Amino acid sequence: MIAIIKGYFDNINHRILLKKLWKIGVHDKRVIAIIKEMLKAGYIEGDCFNDTETGTVQGGIISPLLANIYLNDFDWTIGRMYHHPRSHCKHSTSARGRLRKLGVKPKYLIRFADDWIIQTTTVEEANRLSKYLNKYFKHRLKLELSSEKTVITNLKDKPAKFLGFIIKAALPRNTPEKPNRNNLVGKPYPNMSKVKAKVNLICQEVKAIKCQEGQHKKAVQIEKINSMLIGLAEYYKSAICSKTFIYIDDKIKRSAYASFQAMYGNSYKDYYVPLARLTNRSERHKGYMSKTFAIKIDGMYVGITKASLTHSQWEKYPYNQNVTPFTEQGRELYLQQTKQKKRFPLDRPTLYDIQTLKESTEKELYNFEYYMNREYAYNRDRGKCKICNGTLTEINRHCHYISEKLSLDKINKVPNLAWVCTTCDGYIHEDEMPKTFDKKLIEKIRKYRRKL
Repeated sequence: MIAIIKGYFDNINHRILLKKLWKIGVHDKRVIAIIKEMLKAGYIEGDCFNDTETGTVQGGIISPLLANIYLNDFDWTIGRMYHHPRSHCKHSTSARGRLRKLGVKPKYLIRFADDWIIQTTTVEEANRLSKYLNKYFKHRLKLELSSEKTVITNLKDKPAKFLGFIIKAALPRNTPEKPNRNNLVGKPYPNMSKVKAKVNLICQEVKAIKCQEGQHKKAVQIEKINSMLIGLAEYYKSAICSKTFIYIDDKIKRSAYASFQAMYGNSYKDYYVPLARLTNRSERHKGYMSKTFAIKIDGMYVGITKASLTHSQWEKYPYNQNVTPFTEQGRELYLQQTKQKKRFPLDRPTLYDIQTLKESTEKELYNFEYYMNREYAYNRDRGKCKICNGTLTEINRHCHYISEKLSLDKINKVPNLAWVCTTCDGYIHEDEMPKTFDKKLIEKIRKYRRKL
C-alpha cells in the first residue's frame, strides 16, 4: 500500500501538534509559546496578509521536525501491529513469531515525510489497513489521504513509485554461487521521469557555461555542474543504476558539445580531453581515459565529470537506524560499515568561489591551481593550524607558502601549502615569539622560517 497525505504541510492541526510536543517531552512552556507564535505568524502574498490557522511555516527550518513529530504516533501505531509488537517476549523476533501463529499478517511501514509505504502479504490485509488508516487520519490527525495517490499494488505485477525510485518484486539474478533461485527479491530502479527532470536542470547549467565571462567563472560554473551530477549519482547509486548513469552522461555530453562548439567553433576538439588529465577532482578521475569537455585555465584542464564514475552500491542489509551523523555511536557505526578511517568533517563551504577566483593578476602566484590545491591542503591539515594545532576559522586562517623561492609550476603544489592561523603566520614572518612558548613550538616556527 502506497499513500500520500493530501496537502500535509498545509493542513497540520496546531492544537494537536502542540499536544504531541508536550507528549514527547517538550515541557518548557516558553519553547511551546515560541513555536505557537511561529505557527500563527501568517504570510504575505500579493501585498495581502494571510493568517495561518493550520499548517507549518513554508521554508521554516523547524517545519520538517514538527511534521515528523506530528506523525510519530502514526509510526508507532503501525509499528506495534507487527514490527514492534507490545509483548512480554524478550526478543521482538519471538513476539512476531507468536503473532504469525495467531494469524496476524506481517506489515512494515517505510515513511519519508508525508510519503509512505506499508508492506504486507495479502490484498485483504492491505484493504483493511486502507480503511482503518483513512479513519485514523481523518479523526485522530484531522488529515486526509490523497485518493489519487493512494494505491494498493502487487509488486510482482506493478512496481511501486517511491522517493524517485521504482521498486519491483522479481527473481534474483542467477550467479555461479547461487543458480536457479526461486525466491522473490525487491529490485529498485531509478524513476526515469524524475531523473530526466533533474538532468534537464543540469543541462541548463551546462548551457550557462558559455554565458560566463572569463575562464575562472567558467571553471566555477563547471564545478557547480559537477556537484549537481555527483549529488544525483550518489542518490541513485543504491539502485540498479548503470543504464541510468549512461543515459545521464550521454545527455550531459550532448549539451556540453553544443556549448563548447558555440564558445570555440571548430576548435572545440581541443577541449575534449581524457578524464585523467583533469586537475579538478583528480582522485575521482585518476586512471580514466574516456573523454569529457573541459576548459583550459593556467595550463590546467577543469572539466565536467561523469555520473558513471560513481559505482553502484548495493545495500546487503536493511538500513541500521542507529547509523546517524548526530551521535558518536552513529558516526562510529558508519565508519565500520564503510570501512573508512575517521576523517576531518568537511562542515565548511568551498574555499573557492566566484568572489575569490578573480581575473585580476594582482599577484601572479594566486592562479586557479592555488585556489584548488589549498582545498586539498586544508583537508590534509584537518582544519588545524600546522604549528599550534588550533582550530582554524574563517577570520583567522591563512594558506602559507612553505617555500616562496619555487617556480610558478611548483609553488602552488599541495606539498608547498600549509594552513596556519594568522598569529602563527606572523611568527613565521619574524614577529617576536612569546617567552612562554615551549621548545617544540619554537622549533616548528624556526623550521618554517628556514624553509622560507
